[in-house]
Amino acid sequence: MKKALKISGILLLILMLLAFIAPFIFKGKIIEIVKKEINANVNANVAFDDLGLSFFRHFPRVSVSLDNISVVGTDAFAGDTLIAAKEVDVAVNLMSIIRGSNIQVQKVFLKEPKLKALVNKEGLVSWDIMKPSEDTSADDTESDFRLELEHYEIQNGYLLYDDRQADTRAEIMGLYHSGSGNFTAEVFTLATKTKAEAVNFSYEAIPYLANTVADIKADIKIDNSTDTYTFDTKDVKLNDLRLNAAGSFQQVNDSTYYMDINFQTPGNEFKSILSMIPAIFKKDFDKIKTEGTAALNGMVKGTYSSTSIPAYDIHLEIKDGSFKYPDLPVPVNNIQVLANVKNSDGQTDNLEINIEKGHLEVEKEPFDFRLIFKNPETVQYIDAAIKGKLDLSQVMKFIKLDEGTALAGLIHADIQAKGRMKDLEQKSGPFTAAGFLNLSKLQFASKDFPQPIRNGEAKIYIENNGGIADQ
Repeated sequence: MKKALKISGILLLILMLLAFIAPFIFKGKIIEIVKKEINANVNANVAFDDLGLSFFRHFPRVSVSLDNISVVGTDAFAGDTLIAAKEVDVAVNLMSIIRGSNIQVQKVFLKEPKLKALVNKEGLVSWDIMKPSEDTSADDTESDFRLELEHYEIQNGYLLYDDRQADTRAEIMGLYHSGSGNFTAEVFTLATKTKAEAVNFSYEAIPYLANTVADIKADIKIDNSTDTYTFDTKDVKLNDLRLNAAGSFQQVNDSTYYMDINFQTPGNEFKSILSMIPAIFKKDFDKIKTEGTAALNGMVKGTYSSTSIPAYDIHLEIKDGSFKYPDLPVPVNNIQVLANVKNSDGQTDNLEINIEKGHLEVEKEPFDFRLIFKNPETVQYIDAAIKGKLDLSQVMKFIKLDEGTALAGLIHADIQAKGRMKDLEQKSGPFTAAGFLNLSKLQFASKDFPQPIRNGEAKIYIENNGGIADQ
């Protein structure tokens, strides 16, 4: 027994010693393989500080890591960094390391990655960096790396998608995301968890999401034969807003995607909708007292590409809403909103915005508004009305503004407008407008506004023929 224990101890010591020595033995071979793969497959400037090996980080797999890696574009995107990361860490099969070929990558970890995906005005994409294969008959087994992925993680990532041709921009900051599944299967389910500290999305300079906190859990069915992703989840959270979402997303090619997605709120609390207003959500939102109900639902269906966007239809209804910070004196009451934003076929000119009803009261002073706006690229039809008074000095009594912000002045409006803006520009057609807008003693200052406004005054009168006269 003593002899057996002694032999076992010696063997264990030898194995531990090999685990410490092996990284130095195989490091040169791995660096050679990595450089070979990069040069053979990537048309970009790739750099990294060091390559590390560890037998302990992902035991029994071997950890291969690249420190401070960056991938910088060439040609039309020369100087643009596609991806940079503090560390890319992959877990690979030990025996494939020893063989030195067909290295099996089973897990991938990205630490503090920054990904910038750009589409220029000519429609070229920055991520098209793979070199074309000279031998189309060759299969993937000729590569020294073979992806047999089981799990991946992104830790504190930053993602930017900037499509200048379609005037679309999406930005995600503080991204934590993970996915697990059998990636080698033709059809499999990917279990994902996603958290983001801030999500921004805009289309044609109109912001739809602004610094939105996201928390999403979803099981996604992936069909690799058609590049289709199907999901059905009741666990989507944007700020305090919860959504049920279901549908599918298909990658047709590198720049074309087809989607069919429906969503709706499972509850009807007004506070959830209120959380989507950044200025309110980021200041003691958990302390706000609210009343009222709200419902949000919508769909997105169609093709997104450099020349088209999907059709969409979004409905919002707020009934008898109110909110008040417990440490501020003034509530906002009787909030009523009925709104619809839709586009029947994704063509930009077929956008329709219909705010059928908008109403709120601050200290019993009503403020009403409504809006219909259609065909933004051609006739630009509008039917709108605004009526009410707003004392800007009272705003800080019902909303917590950033420190250092000063706001004062009186806005008094009673405006109606109806007709085609093109007719107004060309001074032809039955465009009608009437009313007034008075701004008095306007003051505004903040740390982000270098030139404060002091004692601003404006009186605008609108006549039926569309003429505007300042006094």
